[in-house]
Amino acid sequence: MEPSIYVRSRARLGEGPLWDPRTNTLYWVDIDGGKLHVTKDGKDKEIEAPHLISALGLTEDENTLIASAGLTLYTFSNSRGFVPVSSITGEGVRFNDGKCGPDGKFWVGTMDLKEEKDVGKLFRYEGKFISLVDNLIISNGLDWYRNTFYLVDSPRKRVYAFRVIDGELESLGVAIETSDYPGVPDGMVVDSSGLVWVAHYGGGLVTAWEPFSRRQKSR
Repeated sequence: MEPSIYVRSRARLGEGPLWDPRTNTLYWVDIDGGKLHVTKDGKDKEIEAPHLISALGLTEDENTLIASAGLTLYTFSNSRGFVPVSSITGEGVRFNDGKCGPDGKFWVGTMDLKEEKDVGKLFRYEGKFISLVDNLIISNGLDWYRNTFYLVDSPRKRVYAFRVIDGELESLGVAIETSDYPGVPDGMVVDSSGLVWVAHYGGGLVTAWEPFSRRQKSR
């Protein structure tokens, strides 16, 4: 498996790729640069965004996205730009990775700005922010497979698993331990067979795992 360059950019901290199959458009963000990137037909467009924009989600309207930045949730459309929806309060934290879940709600985590203390949390937005997981340093890389939810805490170099029961999370413990690998686990996705693919920030590699088996399948 050989990686290839999809788009060239001068992004300072490129994150959160989101593909919209309805329009064949790739959305992604430059967190530190405060930019929303819209990539289509080989062309990349930069849009000024709130500083520390961190994650995106699709909505039923193909012209509208949901986005997290700082400690605020926004909607974005070309006609209205970024419109604040709701915010949380917190000292020394910001939103980090997030996704729309199978339930149609936006799930997003926070992180310690100094990347040291376990003050981060995972939230689900449903008209208000519901706290689901506490004591995270950098909430990252979230995804679902059937009734299992996976969540990365980057500095701890672990992927945690939870059983989803009526919207609540029951901890299943550590699904993947990456302490023997360079860098830290960051972005993550689960494929249709249940393999968990992990991008290692600062490590220059992507790995794929069978959860709980401690067997790495690909590198």
